Amino acid sequence: MASFIKKILPFFDISIISVILEVKTCTVFVEIVKNSKVIKTEEKKFDINNAELSHEVIKYINSYQDNYKFTYIGTLLGSINQGAISGCTSNDFKKFGVRLDNIDFVCVNNMLGVYGVGDDIVTTQNKFNKTVGIDFIYSPFIVLYNFFKKELIDEARLYVLCQKSYVALAVFKEKRFIFGAYFSIDTTEDTFKEEGEKPTSSEVNVSDVDKDSEDEDLDELVFFEDDEDVISLDDSDEEEIQEYENEEEGEVSSIESFQEGVDLHNYIKSSIEEFYKNDKYETEFLSDIIIADGCSLTDDVIKYIQDELMLNVQTKEINIAKVTTDIIQKEVMG
Repeated sequence: MASFIKKILPFFDISIISVILEVKTCTVFVEIVKNSKVIKTEEKKFDINNAELSHEVIKYINSYQDNYKFTYIGTLLGSINQGAISGCTSNDFKKFGVRLDNIDFVCVNNMLGVYGVGDDIVTTQNKFNKTVGIDFIYSPFIVLYNFFKKELIDEARLYVLCQKSYVALAVFKEKRFIFGAYFSIDTTEDTFKEEGEKPTSSEVNVSDVDKDSEDEDLDELVFFEDDEDVISLDDSDEEEIQEYENEEEGEVSSIESFQEGVDLHNYIKSSIEEFYKNDKYETEFLSDIIIADGCSLTDDVIKYIQDELMLNVQTKEINIAKVTTDIIQKEVMG
């Protein structure tokens, strides 16, 4: 049945949708595809609460589901209980101290094992299935790898995927994955989870651990106002108040932006220290950091990180929702 559907897909307009949830914001990116060609794209942002799909988001996605016979929806796993290791076998997972009794995982190019706790994946599935449904759940490491894979070089470099709600980091050399770390920013504790630390509720069946994927095959990570005392103001008063409010908002925004830079610096520093000190990882010298910037980092923040770490820092703007949608398209069209 699945093979039959893939055969007929080129004859239909298909809607492919990525839904990127953060605590207060939801980004929905849509591609309309026909015969593997993108004929239309649309992106919308919605205000939400507690990373839950709002009525507006559901209504928006439903409009595509009602108008297209084939609609595929994907999202990213946002749980802290996830990570990536070098290798894909049960021994590889044991080497990095990852328990195997409740983890789902995918293997990318026989060298990168990306995992997530099964209970967290089920929670994500349920969040979508009670409203719009879900077809694919990916790890942010899949987005990181897909975004940078054509830029991997013979020298070891630290690659960073920065989003408002999380930071994923990976060291690659010669297209080999060496080290990975993941930080969840939306938690109350900025919890750090890296390869050698086992998930808090880990329970992956050992029989699942030896699954491999073909080269370039990015498998789905479905592991699944008071009326009294009113003061009348003239136009000049209102203009002064507005200017003051704008300045105040700008100052707050600047402070928040710099704090994000400090946090990002701390995450990167912690990861580099772990990479150098832990003998489980290959000894490699890191001189370059490349950040896939989904956080809108300012030049001051980049300079701060570069000066503090004394490393060369480059940034590349990324639309994480679009990259995720492109990954879904490759998954669907084959």
